[in-house]
Amino acid sequence: MRALVSIFAALLIIISVYQLSFTWFVNSHESAMQAKAKTSVSRLYPLPAARKYPGDKEAQALYQDTLDQLYNARLAKLLDSTKETKITPWGTSYQKSKESELLLGLDLQGGMSVTMDIALDGLIKNLANNRRDPQVLKAIAMAQQKKMTSSNNFIDLFAESYREINPTAKLAPLFSNINRNKIGYDASDATVLSWLHEQATAAMKQTYQVLNNRINQFGVAQPSINLDDAKGIITVELAGAKDPERVRKYLQSTANLQFWEVYNWGDLQGAFVNADKAVQNYLNGVKADTSRHADSTGVAKGDSSKKDTAAQTANANPLFRVMAPAEARQDAKGQAQYYAFVGRSLVKDTGTVNDYLSIPTIRNIFPQDLKFLWGKQEVDDNGKKIPYLDLYAIRTIPGSDKARIEGSVTENASQDFDPITSEVVVEMSMTKQAGKAWADMTTKNVGKPIAIVLDDIVYSAPFVNEPITGGSSRITMGRGRSSNQSVTEAQDLANILMSGRLDAPAKIVQEQVVGPTLGREAVNGGMMAFGISFVVIFTLMLVYYNTAAGSKTPTTATPKKTT
Repeated sequence: MRALVSIFAALLIIISVYQLSFTWFVNSHESAMQAKAKTSVSRLYPLPAARKYPGDKEAQALYQDTLDQLYNARLAKLLDSTKETKITPWGTSYQKSKESELLLGLDLQGGMSVTMDIALDGLIKNLANNRRDPQVLKAIAMAQQKKMTSSNNFIDLFAESYREINPTAKLAPLFSNINRNKIGYDASDATVLSWLHEQATAAMKQTYQVLNNRINQFGVAQPSINLDDAKGIITVELAGAKDPERVRKYLQSTANLQFWEVYNWGDLQGAFVNADKAVQNYLNGVKADTSRHADSTGVAKGDSSKKDTAAQTANANPLFRVMAPAEARQDAKGQAQYYAFVGRSLVKDTGTVNDYLSIPTIRNIFPQDLKFLWGKQEVDDNGKKIPYLDLYAIRTIPGSDKARIEGSVTENASQDFDPITSEVVVEMSMTKQAGKAWADMTTKNVGKPIAIVLDDIVYSAPFVNEPITGGSSRITMGRGRSSNQSVTEAQDLANILMSGRLDAPAKIVQEQVVGPTLGREAVNGGMMAFGISFVVIFTLMLVYYNTAAGSKTPTTATPKKTT
């Protein structure tokens, strides 16, 4: 029995050490990345705030804030680019280890808890034939008042309020529209309510998806986001979130849907070759000399000739080692066609690519109207994430960060099937004003791709086959995927296209910021409780087993002697 207990205790200790080891490896990796980020910032800005602006406290504070922002941005890039890096002796990646580490909740490490209310009043207004109908507006206002004290959903409260205002009126005339839905003018209230519930559920899921995509930008481990369809609320817990104002801004900001023209590899091949050479010289310590004529790489020829040959070749092709160029392919007619993206990198190398392309001398090699954006991480037919990202070269409007087409430009988008080829497609229709800009944009880009971007992530870049002048477009999903995968991607793209106009935006109605002081107090209290419990239990075990052992000691009787 004692041997069995010992074996069980040994196994328990081994399992506990194994689980706790992930926390140690994650902390070690993050410490190394923090040191690397600090070194990177110090290299660009070597002087501390006190030496940069001696005697000027306000300037020192602003300068330090800038350094802190650069450090946080650099650290986030490093951690994001090393997600697939193996950090344990048995080959577990940083991302998997991060998911397995010992997590501290809001009460232990601080963070932010947010409750968001999904505003369905805007959805009802958009679905109504007359969004300014006084009776509709009055029913919405009454439903909003009832919602404060009722557990019913907003759609039912709206219908109840409308019946109170117009006891004999039906809902169908308010929403019947042959161009937008299948609700007949004489449809029953139950049919209309069922349709409204479907639209509300879709709108809430759309809002939830947009918020869920943004959560990863806060740099916290395993954030919690939950949708309550019945109550129309979303709860978010971000343990470890350090900037509440940034959280509020991201959660409540409008989704930024944009359509961009792009550069391809053929347009930028020369610039990338020069940039690769310039990065090599930068890493070897060769600095540009603006007082003399520099070559197209931004590096003075006179300086480079003075450097040791071995040092010059130590970092050969640094950019192309972490980014594979997207060279031309042959289309169906046998002609060369470039991809929509300009390069492809492993996820772990994206931070390095960003660093290289953000160096001022390298950035100046590329056109001034260009900005680089990464595409979303794709998945294979088995649902596993593919470990690389595509880099897109977006062609911006000179002097502006806005796209020619952006915002609430999509009236409708849905997944469908081509009636002839049965291919999975996305049907999209734009507003009248956006349709004119779309016609001009597609006319100028026949045979070229147009990038669909949401919150600075490229979700798709379909090629334009012909000018689209009617405002209605069809996007054919790529071949080579399973049918289920294509349908899922098409549905996701349709949701992305509709994200520019959230019919049911979410607003923060309650929030709680837990400071680090509470976390330290909770940790200290827990450690003290653990120590006291361990001593008490260990003492009781010693007393119990010693006493029990004494009471069970066998006694021997002395035989009587007889004579």
